[in-house]
Order: sequence, then structure tokens, then C-alpha cells
Amino acid sequence: MGRAAVAVAIRERRGQPRMALPAAPAAASRGDRRSHMSSKTGPIDPPRLSISVTGAAGRAVRRRQSREYARVAGARTSGPSGCILAAMTRAALSCLVLLLAACDGGAAKSGEPPAEPAKKVEAPPPAKAEPAAPPAPKYPQGEADEACAKIVVVAWQGAEGAEPTVTRDKAAAQARAEELRTKLSSGTGFAELAGESDEPKTKAKGGAMGTYAKDKWPEKYAPLKDVVFALGIGETSAAVEHPHGFVVAQRCKVEKVHTRHILVRYAGAKNAEAKIKRSKEEAQKLATELHAEASKAGADFEALAKKRSEDSSAERGGDLGSVGRGMFAPAFETAAFALKPGELSAVIETDFGFHVIQRVD
Repeated sequence: MGRAAVAVAIRERRGQPRMALPAAPAAASRGDRRSHMSSKTGPIDPPRLSISVTGAAGRAVRRRQSREYARVAGARTSGPSGCILAAMTRAALSCLVLLLAACDGGAAKSGEPPAEPAKKVEAPPPAKAEPAAPPAPKYPQGEADEACAKIVVVAWQGAEGAEPTVTRDKAAAQARAEELRTKLSSGTGFAELAGESDEPKTKAKGGAMGTYAKDKWPEKYAPLKDVVFALGIGETSAAVEHPHGFVVAQRCKVEKVHTRHILVRYAGAKNAEAKIKRSKEEAQKLATELHAEASKAGADFEALAKKRSEDSSAERGGDLGSVGRGMFAPAFETAAFALKPGELSAVIETDFGFHVIQRVD
């Protein structure tokens, strides 16, 4: 290329070198490489030159300059380091594209109203626990104005009414009473232990003392009144000192029965008047005949009792009223409570004679 044929005007641009093509050293730093790349191959910032070339010489210069740019770009993207850098760049761009797509998909579309904020759901207040019902008492409370009681009496030598056969001292009597109380509290039947009582009247009735209103409590059992009314139904008291001995009492449920009866006595029966001369067998036979008459259809038991009964209740048509447990002779009581209203019993024998019983209610 001749100098005379080439007219090259190189103007300096803001103090830059007149014609300095960029060199691409083989050991360019990683930072320098990133600064010249923004895509796979990355556009390379050309030197800040302004070259005016005319004719064939200008075209030659431009080809030379293009080759230099290609050489530099190839050096930066070729070889192992260049391949790794290109792969990292592509991966980074892929992640950036996915991130931008996700952000664009989650964004609210223009024109749509903003989503309402989530409403705060308040948890319902905890339910108030209902107070537990108090446990049922072990022994139900008895009536305030009337009580039924059973007793066992353990006498000591010299106690009021004690039999001559009683030889234990007072301390031994108290210890024995506590033993019986323990047995009763553990479930032993009262009738089973009543046979050991030293009080004949209650012993004969299985320990039954009777049923009494509070204001008509018998004087004989006065020391037991407050003790019995303080007990629940079925509850057993501690041993209580009494003139007749140490007493263990148990409160029973008040149960009553209303009856009428016809009594036929015999000579020698309990409370029989001296004018009664018939024998026991004759009395039983007469009672059987009266039972048959009272059992006929349409029979008037009340009228028959007024006419034939030998008890003080005859004037009332044999009416004994409503009476609680423990007040009758055991055989009479058992028969009376077993009847239904209006029914007649069989002929019942007691110490008083022979009975025909009708239950009223």
C-alpha cells in the first residue's frame, strides 16, 4: 500500500490516542472480562476513535480494525476460562428470566381491584366448665321430725335391767359394743347381730326399736334421741352409754302400713282378760272361720271386726291406723307389709292370739 495513495486523517477525540487499537492480553483478569460482556459473546467496547479513511486505503483500515475486534472477542470467549464464563452467564440470565416471570405472574393485573386483606378470625371463648355436682351422700338424710331405729344393747354386770347371766364388766361391755359396731359398718346384717343383744324386747324383734315422732320419743330411749336423729339412713352410731348398757344404733327408713285386724285370744295369751277360757286350738279354729267369712264376696270387714274382734281396736272396726316398722309383733309386721291394699292375710299367730289382717293402704 503506497503512502502517496493513502490519505488518512486521524483526528484525536477528546485527548484520546490517535490510533490505538485495544490489546487483548491472554491473561486478562476475570473482572475485565465481565466488564466487556453483557450477553453470550458480549459486545466489545471499541476504542473511542474517530477514523476518516478514503478509498481503498480506508477499506483496508476498516478490515484490519474488524479483524482486531474479532481477535479480541475470540480471545475472551475461547479456551476453558472463556467457556466457563459463557456458561455461567447463560445460567445467570436464565435465572433472571424465571425470576422476572414469577414476579410478573404474582403481581395483580392492572384494572383489577386490590385483594381484600384477610379477615382476622377470632377463636371462640373457651366454654366454661360446669361445676361438678357434689357427690351423693353415702347415707341419705332422714326425716327431720320422725325416725326409725334398730339397736343392739351390750349390758355389763349391774346395769339396769341386766340379766343375772351377764358377768362382763363395763370396760368389756364397751369393747364388745365397738366390735359389733365395726361388723355393722362393714355390712353385716342387723338381724344377724341382734341375737347378741341384752335387751329382750328389741332382741325379739330383730333389734327393731320402733318408729317414733321426735316429740313422742319414748322416755326409755331418751339418751338415743339426738344420736339417732343425727344419723343418715343406714348409718351406724358409735357405742353410746345407756343405763341398760352400751347401745349401738342404726337409723332405718321410715315405712308405714295402715291395717285393720280381727283378734281371737285364748287363755294365757298376752294381755288376755281372765274371762277368756278357750284353748289355743279353739282360738285358732275360730280365727279360721272368721277368715272364711271375711273372704266372701261383698263381706264388710269393718263390721265383722266390730262384732267379733277381742282387741281394743274393735270399736274402730279393727283400725290400727298407719304404723311404722318396729311397732308390731314381728309376725304381724311381716304379714302386714307383704299385703297389697284391700288384701287379707292368712291367720297369723302372735303372743296376743290369732289375727286376720286387712291392709287398708
